[in-house]
Amino acid sequence: MLACLIAGPVQAKDINLGWSGIGSWTTLPYVVANEKGFFDKETLKVQLITFRGTNLMLTALLAGELDYATILPFLTGAASRGLPVRILGAVTKSSSYFMVARPEIESVKGLRDKKLGINSFGSSADYAAYAGGKSQRHGSQQRSHDTRDRRWNSGAFGSGG
Repeated sequence: MLACLIAGPVQAKDINLGWSGIGSWTTLPYVVANEKGFFDKETLKVQLITFRGTNLMLTALLAGELDYATILPFLTGAASRGLPVRILGAVTKSSSYFMVARPEIESVKGLRDKKLGINSFGSSADYAAYAGGKSQRHGSQQRSHDTRDRRWNSGAFGSGG
């Protein structure tokens, strides 16, 4: 006896994806996937939800309003602080952040004991600056807990003085 199964149409799975919006090379893969129908091919109905602030995106993710978020540096920091997030993958091999300094600062070592400006503490820029300093660390292994005064101290944030 030969039986044939006829599959009905597959229902697309709704996915809410938090992202920072068009305008960065790190978000280009999501634009291409959406425009070329890659999500549709996988029966995913992806809603790209733009956030102007990593803290807001993390709050939405933790509240279950998002299924995924695209703020890798910030989520890495959140995971390292024990928040219940998992990193499943990345679409880029490096960060899109870069530092701009006065002409007399010629290298990362020149940032020792200098104040570093970021958009907000706990943001992805804060974490990227910390991680960048961590990779250049030559001295202190501790990050300051004083969020009011962060200085580049031996390649890592310190309380300065």
